Amino acid sequence: MRELIRRFPFTAFVLIAFGSTWPLAVGMRFSLLLPLLGLFGPLVGAVAVVEALHGREGLNGLRRRFAVRGRHVKWLAVALGLPPVLLIPVWLLEQYAGFTTPLALGPITGMSVALAFLVVGEEVGWRGFALPQLLERWPALWSGIGVGVVWALWHLPNFFLPGYPHQGLPFAAFLALVVSYSILFTWLHRRTEGNLSVAVVFHAALNLFSLAEVDPVRQYWWKAFAYGLAALLVTMAGGLRRGERGRPQGPPLPESRF
Repeated sequence: MRELIRRFPFTAFVLIAFGSTWPLAVGMRFSLLLPLLGLFGPLVGAVAVVEALHGREGLNGLRRRFAVRGRHVKWLAVALGLPPVLLIPVWLLEQYAGFTTPLALGPITGMSVALAFLVVGEEVGWRGFALPQLLERWPALWSGIGVGVVWALWHLPNFFLPGYPHQGLPFAAFLALVVSYSILFTWLHRRTEGNLSVAVVFHAALNLFSLAEVDPVRQYWWKAFAYGLAALLVTMAGGLRRGERGRPQGPPLPESRF
């Protein structure tokens, strides 16, 4: 098994992450605890594969990437501030479409804050392992897109299982939105040497901030447009040049197949 993981690390990560989450997602009707545990599927996948590839040294490398140093502070501010700022074009699109929705944030509760920061389990997987793995082989832009597609597909059961807020919402809009998120995550990753605290704050802010009184379907499409535009601007500004090979962060990864 360890030899297979070493030969196909990215595939092994995806299979373990999905296999650790999807069965628990089905348990929503029995207990809320089960899908909450499922949020840690990407962490399980990352830990399993990194341990197989690099042993304890690799796991310590993941842990050290949470350390915040002075040069990261401004990027923590960007990670926290960008999602509420990008609600302004979302609101403008809502007005342009003829809806008189007030410019107001949706409610933020203690529970929503706690749930937002459970994304630490996701970020160890998506930006802790998956993104550096793709950056070994692909340009930065394509690496971000690749992680975004996998990340969106990981959420797929939430769109079909009863009890989830995603149920009945357009997966196409969600896919476009998450890929745009992932491009911005890749930009932050490259600006912060792969710092995972910045990634967690950005992910938490994405989950926390939304517009009040906007139909969820419209909000998905408006956000997909706004974040897609932000991702395009970052790319055009040279933050993720299409032909530029990525600079992987973390322990060096062996040459391997997917």
